[in-house]
Amino acid sequence: MVGGHCVIQQKGHWILENQNNPDHIRGALKAYRVSCFKQINGIRPSIGWDTVDEMLARYYDFKVITVPNLHVKHLKPTGSAYRKGSWQLQGEAFYKMRYGWWLTMITALKMSLNKKKFSLFFSYLSGYLSSKKNNLDPIVTEDQGRFIRQYRWRGIKKKLRFKN
Repeated sequence: MVGGHCVIQQKGHWILENQNNPDHIRGALKAYRVSCFKQINGIRPSIGWDTVDEMLARYYDFKVITVPNLHVKHLKPTGSAYRKGSWQLQGEAFYKMRYGWWLTMITALKMSLNKKKFSLFFSYLSGYLSSKKNNLDPIVTEDQGRFIRQYRWRGIKKKLRFKN
């Protein structure tokens, strides 16, 4: 899987949209190797699909490559058209990817701080808890969920080591 990065216009200049880790390919920018696409069983019709496909590619030992200089102009910055309640869908995605409570809390906190909107933290958690209460079906197997959690925890630990 390969793709570039979204850039948004700010004060007349095109800058990287700082929404995700640099190793994440935004949904519309992805190109799949046919064998990878078949192995991951295509795209899940669910919130979180554009993270799950990358995680499953890694799970099946495919490479996920971002091309630093491949910039795509994003004319509508992420979240600009979200309505009230839309933010809870992110918590639903965490649940469906089997993040678990602690990883969901850490990720929700990071995302809300990055967006400079602490209230989003509670929306993300509300979405997670609502999904759990309603027993929504996960979009990955238990083994795939374990892989995703381990991958995410390794990323967190790596970032903490660099900050010391």
